[in-house]
Amino acid sequence: LKTDQELQGIRGWLILLTLGILSAPVKLFDYSDTMASRFNEPTILALTTQGSPSYDARWMALRLIETVGYGLGGIGAVLLIGLFFSRHRFFPLAFTLYAGWMVALNLTSYYLVQSTPAISERHGGSDVVALGAMLGSTALWTGYLWYSRRAKLTFTAGFIS
Repeated sequence: LKTDQELQGIRGWLILLTLGILSAPVKLFDYSDTMASRFNEPTILALTTQGSPSYDARWMALRLIETVGYGLGGIGAVLLIGLFFSRHRFFPLAFTLYAGWMVALNLTSYYLVQSTPAISERHGGSDVVALGAMLGSTALWTGYLWYSRRAKLTFTAGFIS
């Protein structure tokens, strides 16, 4: 068995988590920017303008929820990076809240997509698989951060000695 001293630090499985945390803000801000730019496209205007043949009120809700939600997720991801590299004791809690936010956002988007007939027909089972993968990885990493000896010994900054 490794000693407590050997288990401290961003090593082992935490290296994989580092890669995910570092890439998250880039992906989320890019996606949020893409969603925001779609508000001006003629297609979204046709879908969200009352009286047009393809109007459905859920389209605007979906676009607003995704744009704001992923933008806030990007901000949260940046804050997570700070907590992670400072090895702050609140990182496991912050990660759990962030992951919960992203799961809730994706479940909400999935529900809105599935409840909108015009788009639910175009989306197959890949959304369900992606949601399953997200739920599985969220459960795995959250459990690791809360119960792993390495994580408990690494994220200690902020404790008053």
